[in-house]
Amino acid sequence: MVVSPIHWKQCVFAAKSPRQVQCVENIWCLLEGITLWTLWIERNDLVFNNERWNVVKIHKVIWDALLDYGRVAWNRCMKLIKKTPRTKKKTYSKV
Repeated sequence: MVVSPIHWKQCVFAAKSPRQVQCVENIWCLLEGITLWTLWIERNDLVFNNERWNVVKIHKVIWDALLDYGRVAWNRCMKLIKKTPRTKKKTYSKV
């Protein structure tokens, strides 16, 4: 049996993460928000439109949203890189 270092409280209530997974805490928080939002939208679709999503659709919506956030973050990084002026390194010659 594989024991996960993540407890359900970290998933739902954003409780403090164990030390082993703190390096991925930002992506974990993002995934947590995407998952909760997707489940909320699925719930609303069920309540108001009487339409239940299958598991494959839920996984696809979560994965697509995570990729979209990744693209936005990548584009933001690329814009910052392009705006940052390049400086020449000083070279010292021996006299």
